[in-house]
Amino acid sequence: GAPRSVLLARALLAVAAVGVLQFGYGAAVPLLTAAHGWSPAQALTPFLAWALVQGCFAPVPRLLRTRGLLHPGTAICAGAALCAVAVYTVGHTTDPLTAVAGYGLLGGVGAGLVYHSCVDLVGGWFPDRHTVRLGAVGGAFALGSVPLLPALALGPPSGDPGTAATVLAVAVLVLGVAGGAGQRGAPACWWPPGSDPRAAALRRGADPPAARDFTAGQAWASGRSLHALHAIVALSGTVGLFTLVVLPPVLSGLGRDPTQVAVAVTAFAVGSGVGRLAASGAAERAGRRRTLTV
Repeated sequence: GAPRSVLLARALLAVAAVGVLQFGYGAAVPLLTAAHGWSPAQALTPFLAWALVQGCFAPVPRLLRTRGLLHPGTAICAGAALCAVAVYTVGHTTDPLTAVAGYGLLGGVGAGLVYHSCVDLVGGWFPDRHTVRLGAVGGAFALGSVPLLPALALGPPSGDPGTAATVLAVAVLVLGVAGGAGQRGAPACWWPPGSDPRAAALRRGADPPAARDFTAGQAWASGRSLHALHAIVALSGTVGLFTLVVLPPVLSGLGRDPTQVAVAVTAFAVGSGVGRLAASGAAERAGRRRTLTV
């Protein structure tokens, strides 16, 4: 009963709310080490667990939805609640193992539910603009943390993170639920009225559509394409995640001014978000393979 633009905006809101768990953690590491007495390794371990769990959770929301066990709106709201618990936990606990369980495990599951449910949701409702709309989801995931990063990097290292974590947890929960409540997935093989799928497939620069829907096992066995894509995403993701969590403490350890640290981490998040938007737009016009090569 609502236009697709409203569905997209709400999905982007939910993704932006939980994106702070990835793009904001590195900027908070100096504060966490000072406030909780953690070593750098202890402070980074919850994020390591979060990245592993969030990535491994990618196929779960779609699998549950296709079996009728979990609808996108419910998954997004539940994921936002878990992300709020994760943020609250890392701000209030001094036990590294509790932080790993609360932030790494619960937060990883929550972020995986929100992000991958939104990807599935937007992909189903925008088959005619699939590439650029999914690029918007990735861009929102990075850009959602931009307003918070300067405050995290410029905050006093001796400050108490508890109050800030509580406020942020409430914001993540409210924005995530606002973006996910009542969201429904598109019917199977749905196409928007008034748009010709054949014309969309044949437009200049478009990538050829798949011959049919493949299972993950069939796609993996069909050739080298999926193997190469997994390797490319894994390697580029490693570089991005490493930069996110290591850049702030390294710059702080080198004696850089907090303002310089704030500028660096904010610029990285902005570059990542805008880069995803630009790359998806270029891929829609010039093709994914050419854009990926560049």
